Amino acid sequence: MKPAGESPSFVVGATDRCWARRMPLILLIGGLVGAACYYAVAVSRGSGGHPAPPQSDTLIYMQYARAMADGHPYIFNPGDTPSTGSTSHLYPAVLALAYLLGAHGEALLSAGFFINVCCYLVWLQLFWLVARRCVPGQAMLGNSHSDTPNIAGCDGAHPSSQETTGLDVHGGRRAVGAGHHENCPAMLAAGLVLLNGHLALVVLGQSDAGLFLALAWGLLAALLYGRFRWATALAVLCVLARPEGMVLAAGLALLAVVLAWRRATCARQFLRVAGGGLLAVAAVPILNRLLTGMWQFQSVAGKGYLNSFPLVGALGCAANDLLTLLREVLFNLGAAPRQNYFPPVIGGCLAIIGMAGVFSDWRRRAPPSRKNTGLEGRTPASPVMCGAILIWWIGCCLAALGLIALSEFQGQGNDRYLAWMLPSWYLLAAAGVGQVARLIDRRQTMVALGMILLGFEAGTWPYFLARYATQDVQMQALVSFGRKAHAALPSGTPLGMLEGTGLRYYFGDRPVRHLNGITSSAFRGQRDLVCAIETLRHEPNLRFGCWLVPASLRGWCEESGLLGACVLTDTDGPPDGYAFGLFDARWDSMPEASLLPLDAAVTNALASMQLVDRLDVGYVPDERRCDYCFGSRLPDARFLPFVGCRRLGPERITEVGQPVIGWDEFRIAAPQRLRPMRVVLRTALDRVSRRHVSRYVAVSQATRE
Repeated sequence: MKPAGESPSFVVGATDRCWARRMPLILLIGGLVGAACYYAVAVSRGSGGHPAPPQSDTLIYMQYARAMADGHPYIFNPGDTPSTGSTSHLYPAVLALAYLLGAHGEALLSAGFFINVCCYLVWLQLFWLVARRCVPGQAMLGNSHSDTPNIAGCDGAHPSSQETTGLDVHGGRRAVGAGHHENCPAMLAAGLVLLNGHLALVVLGQSDAGLFLALAWGLLAALLYGRFRWATALAVLCVLARPEGMVLAAGLALLAVVLAWRRATCARQFLRVAGGGLLAVAAVPILNRLLTGMWQFQSVAGKGYLNSFPLVGALGCAANDLLTLLREVLFNLGAAPRQNYFPPVIGGCLAIIGMAGVFSDWRRRAPPSRKNTGLEGRTPASPVMCGAILIWWIGCCLAALGLIALSEFQGQGNDRYLAWMLPSWYLLAAAGVGQVARLIDRRQTMVALGMILLGFEAGTWPYFLARYATQDVQMQALVSFGRKAHAALPSGTPLGMLEGTGLRYYFGDRPVRHLNGITSSAFRGQRDLVCAIETLRHEPNLRFGCWLVPASLRGWCEESGLLGACVLTDTDGPPDGYAFGLFDARWDSMPEASLLPLDAAVTNALASMQLVDRLDVGYVPDERRCDYCFGSRLPDARFLPFVGCRRLGPERITEVGQPVIGWDEFRIAAPQRLRPMRVVLRTALDRVSRRHVSRYVAVSQATRE
């Protein structure tokens, strides 16, 4: 029953506002239920009552956190030099705090899971705050006749100082019943992210993605609600949490400059926020440089299309990846798991409609007077400022997509690099539903479209939980095998690894060499994984007693001639390329003589000369000293170095070669001028590809004139 004289529109509007007030509690309970499901799956596949690690990066963060708690920050391997293989300065510090509080061993897995649950729950609340401000028809639009301060103003007004009334206002005149479903788009957006299985999978996957998601959306909410002191702190933390935070800080600086140029009253506050972010942006590469001698994180250095191709070819590959991202992620026209992120086609189309509706609504509601435009006067207009902030956010998302396309990382790690920006697309899709319903003027349209979107998310949620369970099984099998390998080896025996870097967490004080160069600084800066073979050839102190090799790289190791007898095989893991084996290491194909010319005739010809310079292709110090570089006749082709083991005279030699389809060049040292000089170039013709391979260069000069 409704009171006499009350219209149905007001009854529906009151119901919507009632649900809107309950939405934070709904998000909290729903988030807890989802996290409980993931926790039950992880614990059932883990050991000792603790969750199984869902990915190898989880263990990498844990190893850095333990070292930091033990007083050895950034030291991944005991006795090694600092490394920055975590791609985050903040997340390992958060885990280190949990370790100091008593979360040792596998208890750190449980602590990490609950930290990410907290990040997930906080982000859900932040998303709701942002949705209420950004979706047309919400409190952001307000009532033009209200005397209360604008929520997004620069006066720091409290969010509760203005309430959604359920009335739409045009030109100071109340349109009764026109706003009867104004809360629905924001509630739909909140329901979409709550039921989105991909976000839950990424955030609860125990990486830095969950922490950065909460910090980034906290920054957005702080700007929308005028909390500039919070925004300054969050801008700094975003930069420390992930490299993507640098994109947000740079975008904020651009926004602040535009606002200052337009003489906006809040320009000073935005400049303060941007200044804090830019200080952090400057501090991160300086810290990396002090730690490792590199400006970048070791986990991303030397990667990407720009490091693999000439500029034109790199841009072409990046453009292809960007189009793939737009097609498969935003419109879901790809294979699993991307096809389960959002309803194909319809979700992307609604998001585009919502984006157009959001910006057109802000333009329409921007007051015409100069005093209230948000660019002059004391109190900026909420719609204009919210529009500028959302433009900044969407621009940063697009810039981050471009960087991901350049990095060659797209499609890896369950797209966790996209997790912080994808909720924006879901928010715009919900706004698109409201826009369509407003144009058609039928509430049934909003209900139908909303049920389609929510039904799709609810239907695909179990898929991501099953994917999480599969990852747990694979990683737990790898952890079990790592423990067996550690127990099978004598104490103190060095171990070499190509993948599975996170297993270092279970190896105690055992010396470990990670040939990928991400966490072992001795292999830093190499062009490719095979270049680590040259490092081992030139620096015998880095050699080890056993290899821990995945099945996918076993053939490569056998071709190098360095793989000995099998010691232990993983029988519990899945029969795929991620199943590991423990092998003895052989070093007989790396005699010290291989660093010199081996042909007898050449050796005799050089008897009266002395060696003045040497370049071993693949060995990083030699390549840097001699400025070694190469080019291809095919501008968009990439030719990686490879390793082989061949007989050269009486010796069996393992060497790294660089295919040359075009040219290569280098600089040599000739300390004695006007004296004869002889260059010995050791090359080979690869039997498989029939390509010329540059392997070794020695420069000798006469000892007398």
